[in-house]
Amino acid sequence: MRISLRAVLALLLLLGFFVLVLALTFGLAGLSVWAFASGHGGAGAVKLGLGGIAIAVLVGTAVAKAMRIKVEPHGAPVSRAEQPELWRMVDELAAIAGTRGPDDIRLVPEVNAAVWEESHLLGLRRGRRYLELGLPLLAGLSVGELRAVLAHELGHYGEGHTTLSALTYRAKSALAHTIAEVDGHRLIRAVLGGYAKLYAMVAASANRSQELRADAASVAAAGRATAQNALRKLPALSFAWSDYGRSYLSLAGGVDRTPDILLGFHAYLSNPQRGNELRQAEVKLINEEPKSVFDSHPPIRKRIEAMERIADPALAPDHRPAWSVLVDAGNRVPALERALLRDDLGPRAQWPEIVKLAGATMARHAAAELARAGQQSGCAPRGTLDEALAALARGELVRLATPVLNPGLAAQHVPEAAATVMRELLAETAVSALVGAGLAEHRLNWGGPYQVVGRDGAPLDLEAVVGPSVANPAAVPWTRDQLRQLGVPLDYGAAAAGDPEADLVAVLTSVRHAGRLDDLWVCDTGLLLVQHGLTPGLVETPVDQLKQRPDTRWLDNRAIAQGQFHRRMGGWRLVLRAHDGTEVELASTNETKEAGEAYQALGRLLGARLLSG
Repeated sequence: MRISLRAVLALLLLLGFFVLVLALTFGLAGLSVWAFASGHGGAGAVKLGLGGIAIAVLVGTAVAKAMRIKVEPHGAPVSRAEQPELWRMVDELAAIAGTRGPDDIRLVPEVNAAVWEESHLLGLRRGRRYLELGLPLLAGLSVGELRAVLAHELGHYGEGHTTLSALTYRAKSALAHTIAEVDGHRLIRAVLGGYAKLYAMVAASANRSQELRADAASVAAAGRATAQNALRKLPALSFAWSDYGRSYLSLAGGVDRTPDILLGFHAYLSNPQRGNELRQAEVKLINEEPKSVFDSHPPIRKRIEAMERIADPALAPDHRPAWSVLVDAGNRVPALERALLRDDLGPRAQWPEIVKLAGATMARHAAAELARAGQQSGCAPRGTLDEALAALARGELVRLATPVLNPGLAAQHVPEAAATVMRELLAETAVSALVGAGLAEHRLNWGGPYQVVGRDGAPLDLEAVVGPSVANPAAVPWTRDQLRQLGVPLDYGAAAAGDPEADLVAVLTSVRHAGRLDDLWVCDTGLLLVQHGLTPGLVETPVDQLKQRPDTRWLDNRAIAQGQFHRRMGGWRLVLRAHDGTEVELASTNETKEAGEAYQALGRLLGARLLSG
């Protein structure tokens, strides 16, 4: 058995954590006894004794809670009967890594693979072993590269160093949870938190050594060059998966259709333009990879260099796509994908159909926004294209756009923002009119945003048609003529959209307001005050529903005239003044915490109306 000296040191530091707690407890108790014995007993001595007891109870309770934390398996189970080839390969890789194979394989929706155990006593007692396999890896890696990734994960459990290394992993998590449990006690948190950071630094060093040893299993399973290629690909693959989710998967949810996730991602990666982007991203992401003493993984560049010193088994590379290890992938993968989705999105549809539906839906939404702007501004009461163009001809661009602009925009930025939003809304409204008339449709483009094409399949650029009129009122007649030639009915208009639904962006907890503690929800259209303690149970509830509750208070962004932010000793005070003269005062407390980038979100929401004093 080869045991890392760093892992042993981490274990000693873990034991030292409990020694530190005992030292604090008995030290305070001893001071209390000494004070009474020397005739200095009193309230101070009693407080010292009670403080020692409080530390023991508080930390003991926190540690007990942390020890009971159970990680639940997630993802879609993949049985041995359904996918015998995948299981056979995993069993082979486990033998190469010198460990037992998993008891359960799960498909997960992340660019990741992991092996973990349902262990007890911080990993000292073993339990059921799981292998999590990221769906994106099946689309973005070759069979050889997948073997390298999985062998590495199994390699964490090889060579007999499982127990001690698992202990360092689990103990670091348990200590973090312990510190979180004593969060309200600053002195105890400061002392124990500093020690926990030292432990995390040493444990991370032990984990980095383990990562380098596990890379030897990657090389043995797939060959050095293939293992190195897999490492290079993973950061760019993660970047691509995020972009795929934002740019494509999000479209499916908006039109209640279930897409082919794996096939779609493979098509995305296979696009020549995306391929060039990802090759550039590979180099950039590896070169810019951040480094910290708390990182559990060495930098990828260092791992690739270390592989050069590992004997190469000279295996023939397996370039087949990774999904080749799945039996009957065309039928089995859709079922696994459905199991990964939290909600039923609706009937399955091909990507071209999803893009057509999503593009038409977003164009209609833009037309409804233009109609809302026209009605609320009074510039275009019926919300038609012709009325909006007439408003531009009269030089009323800013007035027309004001209802859909952020009220916090600084005055000097309003004209540019008005031009940008009107150019987009007018173009999309024209697209909506053409799609409704059967003269245009949205076409899937894996290399970038979807395209609007006419009946002949040629791309249509409606922003180029409406843009001149946004920039110059004198160009409105030309724009009208161009739109008529394309077949756009100028009297087209959608029903005006209602006020946009509020979405939660971030939270500031434990904020004092009107004599009570509230949580301040920073939303994209305003601020919501929720009684402190209720946030965890309400965070999934739509904000528009919460506005109606008698125990909440909604501050609409459009109603806020100004915000005055005052920094003070240990905190801040924020005074919000409405257009009707009413004021709302908020103040931080010792317990105020930021969930998400709340201060940045607040600054974006209020914009130029937020003044510091």
